[in-house]
Formats: sequence, C-alpha cells, structure tokens
Amino acid sequence: MEDSETPLLADHEDHSYSSVSGSATINSDRKTSESSIDIQNSASRETKDDVNVKLYKRRWYMLIVFSLMSGTQSFVWNTWSPISNSSEVAFGWNDGVISLMANWGPITYFIGMPIFAWMLDMKGLRVSSLLSMLLIAAGCGIRCITTTPPWVTWTMHTGQFLNGLGGPVGTGGPPSMSATWFPPNERTTATALSTVIKFLMVACSYIVGPQLVPEVQTKNCTVHNITMSSSDVSQFEEVQLENGCINGTNITVPSVAKLREDIMFLMYIECAWSVGLFLLMLLYFPNKPPNPPCVSASVKRESFKEGVKDLLRRYQFWVLALVFGMAGGGSTAWTGVLKVNMKPTGISQDQAGWIGFYTFFASCAAMLIVARLVDVFSRYMKWFISGVYFIAASFFAWFAVICTGLLPATLPAVYVSVIAGRMVMSSSVPVIFEFGCELTYPIGEGTTNGAMTFMNNTGAFIYLLTLMIPDIGTVWMNWTLVGAVSLSIPLLLMLKEKHHRLDVDETRPRLTAS
Repeated sequence: MEDSETPLLADHEDHSYSSVSGSATINSDRKTSESSIDIQNSASRETKDDVNVKLYKRRWYMLIVFSLMSGTQSFVWNTWSPISNSSEVAFGWNDGVISLMANWGPITYFIGMPIFAWMLDMKGLRVSSLLSMLLIAAGCGIRCITTTPPWVTWTMHTGQFLNGLGGPVGTGGPPSMSATWFPPNERTTATALSTVIKFLMVACSYIVGPQLVPEVQTKNCTVHNITMSSSDVSQFEEVQLENGCINGTNITVPSVAKLREDIMFLMYIECAWSVGLFLLMLLYFPNKPPNPPCVSASVKRESFKEGVKDLLRRYQFWVLALVFGMAGGGSTAWTGVLKVNMKPTGISQDQAGWIGFYTFFASCAAMLIVARLVDVFSRYMKWFISGVYFIAASFFAWFAVICTGLLPATLPAVYVSVIAGRMVMSSSVPVIFEFGCELTYPIGEGTTNGAMTFMNNTGAFIYLLTLMIPDIGTVWMNWTLVGAVSLSIPLLLMLKEKHHRLDVDETRPRLTAS
C-alpha cells in the first residue's frame, strides 16, 4: 500500500537521497573500469543497511503527468506544419515563416537547456517541470491575442518562442523521471512510454489541426489594374487578403476571415488544455518518492559544474551525442515540415496529416517493443540502435527516390516509406537516452540528456535553417537525412558499450513493492 504521509501539495524535500555519497566519480574513459568497481563497492557497502529500496504505484501517475506536459509542448510546437497551407493563406505567410515557427523549438532550446539541465539535477523534477509548463501555458495565451496581420505574426512567433523555452525538460527529462521513480528493469520502458505519450500528442496535432482548420481550395479571380501611390500599397494588399485574393490570381475557399476564426479556435483549445495541466501539476507533482527505487537512484549525482567538466572528457558519450544530433535531429526536423517535404509527391495537406498521424502511432508501438527488449537484453544497446538505423536509412532512401520522380509517387508507396522509416527511427530514441546515462553515470541524468538533446536540436536547427534559403527546394532534405542516418551506423559500431549505472544496480537486485 502507498505511504499515506506523502503530502498532497508541493514537497520541499531535498532532491537527492543523502544515504550514499556521490564521491565515487568516473573522471575519464581511461579510468572507467576502476571507477565503476569503486562505485559498485561503495554503493553496495553503504546501501546495505541504510537505504530502503521500494517501488510506488504512484510512479505511473508521475510518468503520465510528466509525459502529458512534454506532449503538450510538442503539440503546440507542431501547430503550424499540419495547417501550413491554410495559415499561409490566412496570414499571408510563406514556407519560410512556417519553417521559422518550427525552428523556434531548437533555437530556444539553446537558451533554456543549460538552465533546465541545472534545475533538473539540482532542484528536481517539480520545480523544473512546473516552470516548463508555465512557459508553455503563457505561450499559448499570447497566441490568443489577435489574428490580424501584421500583429498576428508577432504574437504567434512570441508564443512559439515561450513554448520552445519550456521544451528542454520535456525533451531531456524522461531519463531523469525514469531514474528517480523506476527500477532498472523498467527504466528504458518508462523512458519509452514517456516518449510514446509525447508522440501520440504530436500525432493528434496532425489530425486536430486539419479538422478544425479546413484545407484551402482555390479558384480563379481577376483583379483589375489599379494605379496607386506607394503609401497605399500595403493597404491594398490587406484588402486583397481580406477578399481572398493572393497576388491577384486566386481566391480562397473558405474565406480568409473564416480561416482566421478557425485558427483562433485552435489557439483557444491549446491554451485551455495547457492551463488545466499546469494547475494539475501545481496540485501534486513531488520531486521524488519517499524511498529510492534502486541503488543508483540513492547515489548522489555530481554537482552540475563538476558534471559538465566530467562530461566534456567522455569521448564515448560525445560520439553517441553526435549520432543523435545528425540522425535524430535531422529526422525530427524532417517530420516537423512533413507537408512541405511532400510537395514534390503531390500529397494534399489532409493526406499528409493522416500520414503523420499513422507515423506517430506506428512509432509508439515500435518504441515500446524495442524498449522492452532492451530492458531484457540491457547490455546490447548499441546493436539495437545500429540495427534500426540501417532499416530506417533504407526506407528514407526509398522515399527520396520517389521525390526525385524515378519511382511513381503512389499513395501506398509514400505511406509505407514514410511510416516505416520514421517508425524504426523513433524506436531508437529512448534507447539512446538510456545508453547515454549508462555511459556517463554518476553524472546527473539532467546534465547528460541536456547535452544529448542539445546536439539533437543543433542538428534540427541546421536542417530547418537550410530550408529557409530561398528557392532551395525540398529534395535535398531527404538525401541529407539518408546520409546522416547511414553515417551514424559505423560511428555507433565504434562505441565500446559500458553500463556503469546498471553495474551499480546489480549489486542489490532485491526490491520492496508497495
């Protein structure tokens, strides 16, 4: 039975358990073996009588709420890609604006990552998660101010900026949640489940957006030549937009005014959900359970400053981070502009939305299957990652050939190549997170995954920034992704697989459940 003394409101307990010292530190890959043995011996000796290792059922509640926070941030981030055509018509935007809306995610991540990595390790899950959710809710609120150009462009960009600032906790925090609340044989599964919930919410964005904001259809219209002064040009352009004429050639069905109304309704829904979730987390979301779920959870992590210094010396970790940046970052950005990427295939906005929806559902199933396998065969992480990367590269190459016109762009071919490629690619994400933690323990999970996701967002940022180059097209996106994933495979095979954290946990496998 659960302990009844856990407070309903915020707990103010220290984030780390004090029974085990964190003095045993791995300072470099050359000293890994000796340090790992020292940590195991120290943990085994000091936790034998002092630490009551216990599981709590509430860990699932914590995981779900945290995952909803992470998923909400991703849902809001992906607002514009599924309705890109309608948004461009409603506000006079172009592909560059849509790309920048998505790019605020990696841009703001660079700003917020150091702060939130420090908060996760030093202040715990509650403070960092609440602040993150507050930023998400504030960003949604600002987007509800207006739909009138040019102000709507500023408010939407501001909302995306604030939402992006709240992203580091949801992106890099699942391993911290897993390490704090779950035992070793559930850690990868817990990280995968958190990512699954996040992906499901992104999948919903591909359906909710197009359902609330209808696809734009066009018909011919004629605008007579008008002579006007330069001061009247901007006013005339606005009149054109309001009347549904874009550059004097097309009129939209439904009207621009109706599109703006529908988009604002979507903004209201996202804002209401975000505020409600923030209030739920404010009511109950503790830092950690009363007792640790395993030995490694009771070991005090290195300080943030020392952890960063130590991390810089971990060559093996940075190889893994580079892989995650190239392949993972490119794949994330590729998905974020999926509709723009599919233009050469002639796929409609609605069809692209369904492809994105099914892609995320398939990814969720693949992640859970691979995560459970990794929890059983926990010392073969690099082989799992390398295998799924090989499969993903094959399907991405198929889609790239379709976009060049060498193969017919049939709907089944596009569905299979995109869904299968993204599905197997996504299944590696929780494994990479947990592998990074194993390589760097006892550096805090927040620091480790902050650096990991920093590299991921750097890759996504470069990818999306390149898309903003005028007239660059979209074919390059697919071949770049194929190259990044393929190059990552030999880098992964070069890694020496080590499991410092798992070595510590295996010194005391017994567990009390409640």
